[in-house]
Amino acid sequence: MTDGNHVIELHRMVGSNHNAGLLVAYLPKEKILVEADGFNPPAQANAPVASPVNPNTVNLAENIARLLGATGLEVLVRLSAFILMCIGIEIIWNGYSALVGAR
Repeated sequence: MTDGNHVIELHRMVGSNHNAGLLVAYLPKEKILVEADGFNPPAQANAPVASPVNPNTVNLAENIARLLGATGLEVLVRLSAFILMCIGIEIIWNGYSALVGAR
């Protein structure tokens, strides 16, 4: 992606056990690499036990899944992921623009 002055390259992180859809952003002119949530440390032996899930949350999720059906739920998940990715790119782009503009 470019605005005419600056280029941002998006690359998929291959071989991640954390998530198959992770991306990194690279600004080649500035030699800046941006990654978030790419580190997935192994489980610790003395880690605290996870708290139980609120049953009201489970009921709400089950109701939404029942109302939307399998296809509607898949559309909702993909649309939400796309919107979150767009927000992330906007945050990176605005931060980068502010950083470059401040020089």
